[in-house]
Amino acid sequence: EASISFIVNFEHNFIGKEILLEQKTQYNNIFRGFKLENRNIPRNGYDIYVNDKIEGKITSGTLSPILNIGIGLGYINKEYSKTGNEIFINIRNNKVKAEVVKPKIVK
Repeated sequence: EASISFIVNFEHNFIGKEILLEQKTQYNNIFRGFKLENRNIPRNGYDIYVNDKIEGKITSGTLSPILNIGIGLGYINKEYSKTGNEIFINIRNNKVKAEVVKPKIVK
């Protein structure tokens, strides 16, 4: 889910290999970054919506002093995790538009 399976060498046997291989093919969520189009601040536990359906959860968020907008990280359904996709974050019962980005938000 965190997109870090590249650090595991599946060519060798190790304890838990079978479980990791099974999880690798069955996961539904991917860890992604996102940026809001305004200064709203996303927080841990807020829901991520696509087409008025909950498709993920935020793990962290803040106001970027460089970009002057809300940014964050979270797990989103892999079907909607492509960079550039439009998502909505439920902030105080208001759905705020955001864009999926790679976890490195500022270059």
